[in-house]
Amino acid sequence: MKISYKWGVLALLSCAFFFHQADRALFGLLTKPIQDELLLTDVQIGWINTVLSWTLATLTMVAGFAGDKFSRKWIITLSLFFWSLMTVCMGFVGEWRVLGFVISAYFVVMFFRSIATGGGESFYAPSAMALLGSHHKETRSIAFSVHQGTLYFALMTSGILVSAALHFLNWRQIFILFGAAGMLLAISFIWLLRDEGGKKDFPLQAARKGLLLSGFKAFFGNPAARSW
Repeated sequence: MKISYKWGVLALLSCAFFFHQADRALFGLLTKPIQDELLLTDVQIGWINTVLSWTLATLTMVAGFAGDKFSRKWIITLSLFFWSLMTVCMGFVGEWRVLGFVISAYFVVMFFRSIATGGGESFYAPSAMALLGSHHKETRSIAFSVHQGTLYFALMTSGILVSAALHFLNWRQIFILFGAAGMLLAISFIWLLRDEGGKKDFPLQAARKGLLLSGFKAFFGNPAARSW
């Protein structure tokens, strides 16, 4: 039985969205061992999470413009690969010495968790929803609901997976494992994900623009409208 490609797109993007949410949840699930090893205070943890929210709020708007200008397939693929790579880097955070300067663990975590990972994640949703919508016309609502349902599935299962993994791995290895899995998925997107539907939106937009102009002409050409 041949499955329509649009459902394959839904499956691929749902897998990506799983890592989008699971990788974000990792920090919260592993906060205690991270704090214990890196000696981070509760206030510092709070600021790390706050800067993540600022990054997402700011760059998501930029990502929306990018999704309308460039290939959505490649934005999604590069976004997934980049935030997964930054998740891997979280497995190596600590006090770093760069060119003779000492960078505290707090700022290293802030960069990789809040700025780099958050920046990569922010570019996913606008292009993913647009690409999903371009493949699903009559089934758009069910596609969006399944994709959104992945968010809750990821939050539930990531806690179970992390609690099980902690019996065998430390928190650094868990970050590396999750990040590496996301990178492999991103690499598969190069061949599996298609931008089909992206360029087809433009004639539709042109048609809508034409209908809008025709509507204005009809309205203002009406004697009753001119008498207002």
